[in-house]
Amino acid sequence: MKKELNRKELLAEVENYITDKSLIANSKKRSLLMVVGYTINTFLWILFAVLIFKMNNALLVCSIIMLLISQRHLQTHVHDTAHFFLSDNKKTNDIVGNFLYAGFIGMNIANYRAIHQKHHKFNGSAEDPEYFSYDEVKNSGGLVSLCLRYFFGLEVLKLVKKYYFSKQVNKNTVQVKSKFFHVIFCQLLLISFFAINDLYFFYIIWVILAVTVSPLLSRLRFLVEHPGKNDTTRSTTSLFIEKVFFAPHGFNYHFEHHMWPMVPPYNLSKIHRHIRKNNFFKKNKNLINTYYFSDLFRAAKSYNVN
Repeated sequence: MKKELNRKELLAEVENYITDKSLIANSKKRSLLMVVGYTINTFLWILFAVLIFKMNNALLVCSIIMLLISQRHLQTHVHDTAHFFLSDNKKTNDIVGNFLYAGFIGMNIANYRAIHQKHHKFNGSAEDPEYFSYDEVKNSGGLVSLCLRYFFGLEVLKLVKKYYFSKQVNKNTVQVKSKFFHVIFCQLLLISFFAINDLYFFYIIWVILAVTVSPLLSRLRFLVEHPGKNDTTRSTTSLFIEKVFFAPHGFNYHFEHHMWPMVPPYNLSKIHRHIRKNNFFKKNKNLINTYYFSDLFRAAKSYNVN
């Protein structure tokens, strides 16, 4: 059985498979065009949700799905902005990220970064604030129980505490009360947009999705990307439909992200293709997965988690 390597050891190994020595440096370059494209794409889902329902209100389920997709994109943007993908200037990066992305799903870039940086530093250990394993799923009643807790909003208070009142947040950011203005501003924009279209109840749907299904999908994705009690991080090639809900905008290349956290998401696929072509994953099959759902079911079965 192959020994599980930590990040430093894995980085040294994967670098042996990079034949283009300028690959990583070039991949770290930002693209304003890509950022604008990703952002427009994110909010188009909200627009499509409204237009489809106004065309035929029997398509409400389709509209709900589109609102969820927009939230999954926003969640990914919050993560990316926490890695300074908008600007090297922390203040500019965080202000723009808060008003452009985080505020629409009730999050804060600096608060998220305080948690997420510790996840990168202590990935898979007891000090990782984001770590979540199949053992924990099993001990709490299984996957069905996990899904039901999120569906009925029983995890909301934990999420608020984690991203606004945890020790990591209070230690690394300013007072919480000054961190809600962008959230209020963005929520008012949403309410106004839905009100203009005489779809007030869409806002209620938006809030429900933001505190139930969307964070559940993040939790399930984590189980696939971070298997076992170690520093292992796995990429998932997946299908478009899965990536839309679990890992939009290159988030599915999670192994590459943990190796090079400062590479923008739209360049991770370039690195993935390069090391895959050079047979890195052929010799490290535990670091790549094909589908999110199949891995969840396979792992749940092996851990006897129902």
